[in-house]
Amino acid sequence: MKLSLLSFPVIPDIMLRRLKFSDLCAAAADCGLSGLDMMAGEIKLYGAKKVVAGLRSCGLELACLIAHVPMTKYDEKRAAKKIDAAAGLACDCGCRRVMFVPMGQFEAGRLRPRDKEELFAHYARGFALAAEKCAAAGLEACVEDTPTCLLPLSSADECERLLRAVPGLGLVYDTANMLPAGDDPAAFYERLRGRTVHAHLKDAAFADRGQDRCADGRFMHCRAFGEGVVPVKDIYRRLEEDGMPSAAIEYTSPAGRRDRAAHTAHIKKFTDYLTGK
Repeated sequence: MKLSLLSFPVIPDIMLRRLKFSDLCAAAADCGLSGLDMMAGEIKLYGAKKVVAGLRSCGLELACLIAHVPMTKYDEKRAAKKIDAAAGLACDCGCRRVMFVPMGQFEAGRLRPRDKEELFAHYARGFALAAEKCAAAGLEACVEDTPTCLLPLSSADECERLLRAVPGLGLVYDTANMLPAGDDPAAFYERLRGRTVHAHLKDAAFADRGQDRCADGRFMHCRAFGEGVVPVKDIYRRLEEDGMPSAAIEYTSPAGRRDRAAHTAHIKKFTDYLTGK
């Protein structure tokens, strides 16, 4: 199974010039990773040519492009423009997988529980369009389970409903994002494994305050592997047994120094945890 790194937590370090993008690529390669999962906004920020050159110089690939598409109120023309842009960027970067995020966290905070059914209808149309356009471009369109309970993409029931509505859509299985809905990570995977094409390996813990509000009133926080409630190592082994083609480490940046050496050492802690070293 190919293993990549979600790079968005490193954005502040690159913007503050603690780290170069080429340093991040070198750190990932030094830890035996095969690529990066990157947001479209990151690539635009650094420049597509710079990203491609940085990846290639270290023998890495863009494993998954993550693109935001507005679907709160479905506008086919607007959605099509965003989908086409994401597909074009993926092709430019040699990436064959695009994970579409239907809306941002801040938009979700303004929603009411009764908006879910209307949202689902918008999502079904929007993701069907994404799957159709990606298939035509030779790309794989995906969706990820979300930690936001107000969106119809948090629980296994909700994700399965969308996947049934859009047969050409794959699932990026985030190992923690179903926790706010009260679902078990391992059981979630077993139920949806037939549609899972990629995974985001993440550990998480609960707290009284935070960003991702759970159905029971607590909040979920991302943690380093082994510091939360998700059996990440067991899930990783299960994915390998199943022949999952790829997965990405959802990274938390190191405390203190944040240069190439610090990031390399910290990424290695994540990879060593998975392999039992």
